[in-house]
Amino acid sequence: TNIDENDFILISKKKMNLVHILIEPSQNKNSDLSDEEIFNRLMAKTKEIIALCKKYNLTSIVSFHKFPINSSKTFRQTSKYFWNDINEINTALSFFEMGVKELASCGEELGAYEFVSEPIIRDGGSIRVPQNLREVQQRCIKIIQKYDPGRYFCVSPGPGGHPKGYEDFEPYTYKNTIYNFHVFGPHAYTHQGVKKDTPIFEYPGYINYRYWDCLLYTSPSPRD
Repeated sequence: TNIDENDFILISKKKMNLVHILIEPSQNKNSDLSDEEIFNRLMAKTKEIIALCKKYNLTSIVSFHKFPINSSKTFRQTSKYFWNDINEINTALSFFEMGVKELASCGEELGAYEFVSEPIIRDGGSIRVPQNLREVQQRCIKIIQKYDPGRYFCVSPGPGGHPKGYEDFEPYTYKNTIYNFHVFGPHAYTHQGVKKDTPIFEYPGYINYRYWDCLLYTSPSPRD
């Protein structure tokens, strides 16, 4: 990433208090680098950003996101070939473990770790929650408890961080767990402009033939 101190000056002026740091091994474009070289490069930049968080009194969440580690692989983190391959999962979790060990000495400027911000399997036209997601998240918790006990772990439900993933979700026994979700609703509104030629919607108003206005849910009388 190209973030530098000028960005932190702006963040501080805007009175923001949290920085979400995405560690994205698969974004490495040089497939000739070893996993260790990729790790060292990403950790160096991550430590630099965390140091700036400390300088400007900000808290960070370090998210290990976008696997597999090397971009030369023919599949992505959203593929069943990633989630259903125990070797790929073990490699990703080893990367997470090395990162936790490397960052464990940080102070309060490091608030939490995260593993895969939006867990999801896309298979043709369908989406689903990885069957082993809970097992993977529990392994992450054990890693944190071993190397950085007390540090928070940020959990995202599937699919894709959608809140409906908590319908039958059993909370973890690790007390320093943060349960987050991504509110992309209505999706057509929150993602307008992400791709070319997407419809433009206004809020409050009709979005995909349904009227959206939060006041309808908070006001004692319906809006005309």
